[in-house]
Amino acid sequence: MTQVYDANWTKQIAASFPVNLRIRNNRAGGLVVFEWDPRLFAGPETVLGIAGNVVQPLTVAAQSDHAMEALLPAGVTSLVVHAKAQRLYPNENLSDVTPSLARLLTPERAISDERVFEVSETACNPWSVESSVDWVSLSGAVAPARVVLSSPGPGPVPTGTAFVLTAPDVLDDAVVLDRHQNASTAVTAQRKKPKAQQAEYVLTIAEPIPAGEWVQVILTNKSSDSAPASNPSAVPRLVMNRKVDPGLRESGRWDAFPLTTSGTNLSSYEAAPTA
Repeated sequence: MTQVYDANWTKQIAASFPVNLRIRNNRAGGLVVFEWDPRLFAGPETVLGIAGNVVQPLTVAAQSDHAMEALLPAGVTSLVVHAKAQRLYPNENLSDVTPSLARLLTPERAISDERVFEVSETACNPWSVESSVDWVSLSGAVAPARVVLSSPGPGPVPTGTAFVLTAPDVLDDAVVLDRHQNASTAVTAQRKKPKAQQAEYVLTIAEPIPAGEWVQVILTNKSSDSAPASNPSAVPRLVMNRKVDPGLRESGRWDAFPLTTSGTNLSSYEAAPTA
């Protein structure tokens, strides 16, 4: 399943690609054809056929960016297919989305079955939010210095959108500042009582953030004073409290951690040399 929007940003479009496909009365074999919208999916590299306890890859007879044709052995009762959804953000507003389909052909190429996986549409007001965090190392503990929440649009970030920021309890209580471009107090920052030397802040959007604008929360003006400690007991993080909303675009930029994908620190937090 993948989710996009229409060209005018007025509705969400959900489209799918078959993952498991059951086949009935496959005594003679033949061909199976898959078709998809190449803007939404990268076609499958393999198709697995299952006959009883036997699993075998099907022989691909033809393939393009929007279709695949594979030989279907007799006796296969189900197919397992995997197509990767394309990463479209921030350009996921599309026109004329084409549904995926699976078509079974006899050895003589007559159509014996066809299944269309229709798209669904939901009216909505699409919006997006992206987060970023500036991290510092204070006495060996990596902590957030600044959080920025931006609104790519097209609709505003709605009131009540919330993020939870968890970090070592090394920040002063009094240095939480709210600032907003072209607006007043657009975000609140509630600091909860620390537990196990970990502080938690709930950042809540208090008024809609129009497209193109941003809010920032400054938690400290201190600079890094040390290298980060090895093997900390907890990893600081910013996580969005996501709610079901067809208008929420899949930015993939909701959460933030001070680590690379391999688990190493983003920075050594050492001061840059001066001339």
